[in-house]
Amino acid sequence: MPPLPGNSSVTLGLPQGAVLSCLLFSITIDDIEIAIQKVPGLSCLFFTNDVIIWAPGSNIRSLEDVLNISLLNFATWNNTNKREVTVEKTVSQLFTLSTKQHVFNPKCKGPS
Repeated sequence: MPPLPGNSSVTLGLPQGAVLSCLLFSITIDDIEIAIQKVPGLSCLFFTNDVIIWAPGSNIRSLEDVLNISLLNFATWNNTNKREVTVEKTVSQLFTLSTKQHVFNPKCKGPS
């Protein structure tokens, strides 16, 4: 059946602004925490459609490696579930008490 005039057909994803979109998003993203936390020591937090991933530690290189593995799991989940990440809105942040300058650059190199 063709869509009614003024309506559009959604074949992938969720329609923005639709009444059920928030609930459906919560249901579909529920298992992403499992994908992210396959790596021990990581935690994640969700707020609407934002995901925060963090890991405590004292070795910057180890933290970066752990986060890279988690980001790969995240990218795999996104690919499997046909989701996209807005790279322009994605940031990484290092919080430390050290006064030394650190190079910290986790990368999400997932399946394409």
